[in-house]
Amino acid sequence: MDTEDRFRIVAAAALTDGQFHDAERLVLQRLAVEWKIPFQRAQELVRHVGTGGDVPVNPPRDLDERRRLFYDVIDVIIADEKLKVAEFALLHSVADAFGVPRKGVNRALKLRLAARGARAAREEAAEPLDEVEEASESEH
Repeated sequence: MDTEDRFRIVAAAALTDGQFHDAERLVLQRLAVEWKIPFQRAQELVRHVGTGGDVPVNPPRDLDERRRLFYDVIDVIIADEKLKVAEFALLHSVADAFGVPRKGVNRALKLRLAARGARAAREEAAEPLDEVEEASESEH
């Protein structure tokens, strides 16, 4: 599966609740950079999906690639810190297509939420440290 197909799947997940939140946009921007999709092209893909364009339904063949893509779908869905019924249903549909057991959806959600919480905690912890470093530098 090529990067644009993966991107369209994640973009479709972001639009599942009918809204496109800033936090979801940030996840898509991160993925576009990671997958080397130019900014302009990423915007075109999001517009294409948002206007009812086709989204690949066949999962990647490689198990690790399927797992990473499933996690990317989860990351974009939880980015706005709300899990709506339509999004939860989409996760189960994607899980079925990707061969993820039903119990695996909840487990994957918990793992991604924990990872997201750990990232947020690291970011919050870094802020005061930066201030301390700046203060100690100005004292010398």
